[in-house]
Amino acid sequence: MHHMKLITERLLIRNMKISDLEDLYLVYSNDQVMKYVEPTFSLEKTREFIEKFGLIGTPLVYSIEVKNTSKVIGHFIYHFFEDNKTYEIGFILNNQYWNKGYGKGAMTTYDLEKFICENLPFRGQQPYLYHATDLHGVLSSD
Repeated sequence: MHHMKLITERLLIRNMKISDLEDLYLVYSNDQVMKYVEPTFSLEKTREFIEKFGLIGTPLVYSIEVKNTSKVIGHFIYHFFEDNKTYEIGFILNNQYWNKGYGKGAMTTYDLEKFICENLPFRGQQPYLYHATDLHGVLSSD
């Protein structure tokens, strides 16, 4: 299994575990969090998501954990799309942790950029990592 363990000032980005189920269910079952993603998840769909995308040989998603509480507050995602030209890199957070700098902290760590550049096959292209720090503000129309 491909292992990730990135540490920021307040967060640990790591491989998912089935024990993350309850915390991630709080994220994926929330209408506000999932508004621009997909329909909310049931507990069983959350389990299936973790197993299908987080507990595989090369995971597509990783848990984001607050270091001082060990609470999983969302996931970090990165993978190559089927078009062989585009990557998805981003995160989903429990809305109780929005506007507190967790997303920016997770996405702007040098270790994350280094991990991505070393582990994604850019097929001879130089990667450009764009930092979106206020996606909620961009997507929100209300």
